[in-house]
Amino acid sequence: MVNPLEYGYYSGFKLHVNSKGVVTWQPNRYAGNHGARYEVKGAETISKKVLAVKPKGSGIRITSNGEVLNWTEGKPQVLFTQKSVPDFEMPPFNLRPDLVPGNIWPGPYDGERHHYFNDKIWLRTSDRRRCYWTNPPEFLLTVLEKYKHEGGHFLITPWNDVIALIQPMPRLPPKIQKEFDKLSKDEMRLLILKKESTSMLPIYLGKLEDDFQLEVSPPEDFTKPLTDSQLLEMKSFLSQFMSPQSTFSQQETPSTEVEKTVISDDYEQESVEEAFSDDEFLDDDDFEDDVMEFLNEDVSDLYAPGGE
Repeated sequence: MVNPLEYGYYSGFKLHVNSKGVVTWQPNRYAGNHGARYEVKGAETISKKVLAVKPKGSGIRITSNGEVLNWTEGKPQVLFTQKSVPDFEMPPFNLRPDLVPGNIWPGPYDGERHHYFNDKIWLRTSDRRRCYWTNPPEFLLTVLEKYKHEGGHFLITPWNDVIALIQPMPRLPPKIQKEFDKLSKDEMRLLILKKESTSMLPIYLGKLEDDFQLEVSPPEDFTKPLTDSQLLEMKSFLSQFMSPQSTFSQQETPSTEVEKTVISDDYEQESVEEAFSDDEFLDDDDFEDDVMEFLNEDVSDLYAPGGE
């Protein structure tokens, strides 16, 4: 099993601990300036452990495995690992609501970010390389295909709830109007903020088993030669576009002597250090993805730094 953190994965439920030990959450980087900053209750153990290594306070991220992360010296660092599921609260929100797939997600839309398309799930490392899941649960692929058929990101909370944004399409029952009417004003406000920034609705997709341990493949290294299996799969894929009489024969084995492509290091992109220089409230919504974002990232992947 390969833990994504080994490849520089930096994602999770975002909190901030100040120098006095007060723990807070806010919907995005700037929302706190407008009153949308919420204090977390019952997180004294977390704040003490963070201040022990970061006396001035710090932004942190909590993963679904209980790791508490911080961006330090240009890379993600595990400050400590919680032995049990987080039990802190954040009034007025219910961080662990009792829902069924397709219900509106009424709480903070935050957690580990992962991506889905065409029965494949992957995560992005801090240098924006893809690591594909090798053990996706069947139920997760099913609900993603149902509610996120067009692809895009989803989140996993520290309590293993899976949530996602969906586009305005008729795939939810009419009762969502009643669901919305029953929400508190703060819950309504979070949904309105998300609607205004993305024109999408956060919903609940399900819950991963408590003992689920994510396994991922190493990031693709574009400096290495193509393999026989990659070329065979591509040939088989191309055969789907051909007439029957010209279908590729599976007996043919293409040569792997492919000319090596040199990727320029001069490609202009924001450095990892710049991207994470201010981790007080790093905001994934700055890179709101879904359909267009994950399609466009194919280009950025080609120019991502190689090797670890």
